[in-house]
Formats: sequence, structure tokens, C-alpha cells
Amino acid sequence: MNAEQLLRETKVPYFYRVTYNISQKEISLWNWVTSYSSFYKDRIEQVRKVKTFDDKQSKELKKELLPCVTISAQIEGTRKTENITKHNPIICIDIDREGNPNITDWNEVKQKIMTLPFVIFSSLSCRGDGVFCFVYYDTSKDFLKVWNSLKHDFKEIGIVIDEACKDEIRLRFISYDNNCYLRKNVEIYDKELEYKIEEQTEKKYNVSNTTLSTDDYFTYKSIYYLIKECNYRANNYSDWLLDAFRLATFESYGELLFMYLSQKSDNYDFNSAQAKFLEATNKTKMNKSCLSYYFSILKSKLGANWRNIIEEYSSDEQKLF
Repeated sequence: MNAEQLLRETKVPYFYRVTYNISQKEISLWNWVTSYSSFYKDRIEQVRKVKTFDDKQSKELKKELLPCVTISAQIEGTRKTENITKHNPIICIDIDREGNPNITDWNEVKQKIMTLPFVIFSSLSCRGDGVFCFVYYDTSKDFLKVWNSLKHDFKEIGIVIDEACKDEIRLRFISYDNNCYLRKNVEIYDKELEYKIEEQTEKKYNVSNTTLSTDDYFTYKSIYYLIKECNYRANNYSDWLLDAFRLATFESYGELLFMYLSQKSDNYDFNSAQAKFLEATNKTKMNKSCLSYYFSILKSKLGANWRNIIEEYSSDEQKLF
């Protein structure tokens, strides 16, 4: 298959910013990696420059400045799995430093993955500290099984791919790389490997002020109250992921709260939510102070007396699940 033709024929939903949950238009993947990439070059370089002295600020800046697309699927309406109208024959693979701490030369990585005949394109990631690539695959195969097989094949050449890429509707930020690689002709990838998350039995957990410090118990009650009584929800996948990173700082009690929050979603899946929390635990760079985010929401909803309301709150907060 001619790679350029494939990218021109593949249409992807365009999101003006990562916070948008409904696509604003549809563009070709070819335009995304050529004209759009060039148009946003200055903003991308600004994000990369900020990263050299403030990693957290650069992450926030890319959310403010850069658009996204969904590579693997076309969607009608809200960005949800059930709203997929077409499966694009391309999987986007991320390779980052967190999974590959020994990598020192990203250009070498780009060249290395282009030796795989099913890789169409490779480029530096948005913030310049990682690589992404496109894989041409057979859409008659199961997406998750194909992804799992790719994970195995990349591992064979010494590369760990980002677990988040198994999300078919995951958003991809615009990037720019004047030394990207594009194959002329690409082979289709048609292998599958069974993907299983070990089945786990959902349990009843008891949490009380005898198992937590006074401050931690107050934090736990506050977030529980926000979810149960204030109907706090993650509005989209990105918000849900941020909740996972925040709550991962609260360790096992954060897991209880994250699972409780996830349970409120129409798309709730116990095993997927647990896998995402474990991934967040391994990757989060936040500390427990980030939990004050939930306090600020409570204050805005309940007013200046919010702390007293939480202190006096008595419900079934000790019996999640």
C-alpha cells in the first residue's frame, strides 16, 4: 500500500483543544502531519522550550495551544466508543521516556521502528521527549488484540510502548518534526494476540477514621461527598485520566475513590478502570497536594462553610462497592 495515499484517504476527527468532547470537523491524516503540523510549528516549539525549565507548565501549555485528532476511529457526536462510525486502518503508537528510561537518541528510535515493514510514519512527539508512529493494520481484526500483538513485537526490538495507546478513541496532539520518516510503501499488520486483564472479584471495603489519619480521613470523605452528593463526574477521557493521576497519590484509598467515580460512568468496566489506575500509579508525577483540586470544587459548590458540612456528613462513605 502506498503510504501517502493511505494517509490522504484516512479521515480523522479534529478537536480544537483537548478539552473539547465533540469534533469540530474532519481532516485527512496527511494534512494533519503536513500542513497542520507546519502551521502549528511555532506553538509546538514554544511548548518544547517551556519543557526545558518547567515540565508541568509545558503540559498545561500544550492543552491551551494545540489541537488534537482521534487517529484510529471516526466518531459521530460525543467522543465515546459507542459513537464510532468507522475504524481507521491505523494505530498510533507512543514511545516515551517513562517506559524507556535508557533511550538517549530519539532520532535513532525513529529510524529503528521504521525497519518494521508495517510502520507508516514516525516523528517526535509534541513535547519533543518521545516518539510516535503510525501502524497500518487490518481492521477486520480486533483492535485490542492487534495492539497487544504490536506491544509484543515492539518489545522484541527493545522498545516499550505506552499502554494508553490501546484506547481506540485516544486523542493525539499535533506535533512537528523536520526530520520525520515516511515509508513509501507499507505492509499491512494482521496479527492478533489475546489481551486479558486478570479477572478480579469486586469487594466490599470499609474505611474509617481509625484506619486513616484525621487529615486523610477528611480528604477521603470530601472526595466521596463530591462524587456521591455533588454528582462530580469526569466529563471526558482526559478528565478521567487526570482524576486517576490525582487519586493515585492517595494510594489504596485513592483507588477506592477512583473506582467509585468510574462506576458512575455509562462506559464503566471494572477491569479497565483498575488497569488505568495501576498505570496512573506508575506514571503520576503529582503529589498529594493535588487533591486540593477537589476541595476547591466543594468550596465553590457548598460555600465558605464547606468544611463543616463535610465534617458533619454521615452516610455510607465507609462502604464503597
